[in-house]
Amino acid sequence: MKIIFIILIGLVLMIFNFVGDAEKMFETIRSVNIIYIIIAMICTVLLTIFTGFAGNALFYGNFDKVSKLDSFLILSTDLFFNGITPFSAGAPPMQVYFYSKKGVNQGDAAGRILSLFILYQIIITFFCIGFLIIFYDYITQAFRNSNFSFGFVFVLIGLFLTILLTVIMCFVGFSKRISRLLIMLVNSFLHLKIFRKHKVVAVSKIEKWFSDLRGAFMFLIKHPRQLFISIFFRILAIICFYLAPFMIARSLGFTVPFGKDFFYLTGVALFAITTMLWIPLPGGSGGVEMAMIVLLLLPSVFPWQDREVVTVIVLLWRFVTYYFGILIGAVAYLIVHLRIKKCA
Repeated sequence: MKIIFIILIGLVLMIFNFVGDAEKMFETIRSVNIIYIIIAMICTVLLTIFTGFAGNALFYGNFDKVSKLDSFLILSTDLFFNGITPFSAGAPPMQVYFYSKKGVNQGDAAGRILSLFILYQIIITFFCIGFLIIFYDYITQAFRNSNFSFGFVFVLIGLFLTILLTVIMCFVGFSKRISRLLIMLVNSFLHLKIFRKHKVVAVSKIEKWFSDLRGAFMFLIKHPRQLFISIFFRILAIICFYLAPFMIARSLGFTVPFGKDFFYLTGVALFAITTMLWIPLPGGSGGVEMAMIVLLLLPSVFPWQDREVVTVIVLLWRFVTYYFGILIGAVAYLIVHLRIKKCA
């Protein structure tokens, strides 16, 4: 907890260093066109809906005892539990619990939730690699313009961890030999004296996770139709998420013409979130905002020139996609809780 507190204080201080003139920020906020904010909030609602559809495409068979509505509501808690837990990792275990309360075997529920996570992880990994390659000049220029030029290293660390997790999942999912090799490496590492007493439990958990991964991959491979339907809805959800920064910019009177600048603006949010989620705070708080501010400080690209304007754009975007998303997820959670309680 002490380490997390120190990190949080450090991030807050760095953010305040970026903010600039608070009075100018309030003046910018007063000029907001609320219509575009509402459109951005609708995009967040659609993000939740399409995410639910993406999950429901895979949830059938042993899930017949759960209604489509209940399944959709359970999946809609994603933004709430991921938003309030470190590393955005809280939703899967809670969703497995809710499915089990609806009569689904916990192993089956965990496997399907893991399948959804694998799909999303692969999609965002390819997106982030492509985004870095296409917009490398924009990204490096943004960090050079800022007082936080070494922050580019943090972005690369986040991208490396994202790629590493995806590669491990894919190799483990497709190859038992690699699974055994990784378990041998973990075994050797945990044989060190300081870890030895936790070795048996840790190795057992890793073996189970690897087994679940292989099961999830096999499920996806054996059901291509459901896989493509799920990918389709997941991509629609991501597109809705893309549109939020553009709508926020429009709410402040800025227009970004369709082209490379437009695609940078719409894609930068997902890139910032994915590469900053390794920060051990709920929703990558602090790190995501700071990365967004830096990545949007491009006077040669965008019509805004002031740091204060960029800060307002980021704060409004964060409110619409993160805090409003948590609210949507919380409502879904309350409905799920009441429906489970009613059936008990």
